Amino acid sequence: MTDKAGQFAFKLAAAAVPRLLFGLALLASAIGLQPCKAGIAAPASEAVRGVEAIPKPRPVPERWDCGPPAVGPDLIRELTAWVAGHTDYDTTRPMRDPPSIAFCKAGEIIRYEGKDLIVDAQLRAAYDLRRRRIFLVLPWRASDARDVSTLLHDIQFSSHPWPCKGQAEWEAYKLQEAWLAERGLASGFDWPQIFLLSRCPRDVHP
Repeated sequence: MTDKAGQFAFKLAAAAVPRLLFGLALLASAIGLQPCKAGIAAPASEAVRGVEAIPKPRPVPERWDCGPPAVGPDLIRELTAWVAGHTDYDTTRPMRDPPSIAFCKAGEIIRYEGKDLIVDAQLRAAYDLRRRRIFLVLPWRASDARDVSTLLHDIQFSSHPWPCKGQAEWEAYKLQEAWLAERGLASGFDWPQIFLLSRCPRDVHP
């Protein structure tokens, strides 16, 4: 083959390559093949037959999704003893027969003081005076001092014969603040608002 013939053949082959690539691209588009980025599998609906798509990782559930956390009797007795040591309350009954503990979530409807109550997102705990039951709003952890302080707040309700829950609020918040302060934590309580809450209905005047 002469040099001119060889050069002509080379130019002919070079011109045919783009056309060949374009034809392959059209074929791939027609049969539904999609290019994948390196390291990322195609979606399951577009995966190449015989190649299994990589499953997405399952989300890790919250701790309390695995079941409500338990409040041991030792913690209740410890908090009740702390209340007794910082007040003149007779805590004989709550030490012998502590209030029951129930867990709930924000948005849930609970039976509270004989009525249905929707648990507000801002609520952390509530004490049912009629049934001597403390409701703790999840998530709640015994390892979190602020969570434990909400339990102490409501244990105080069961440690003294209050005429109404409102009258007990001021004392409960003061005890909660003192307990947090012993652990180097500030309460950040809104005292003017707490003052308004700390009354029995007959104490409120227009």
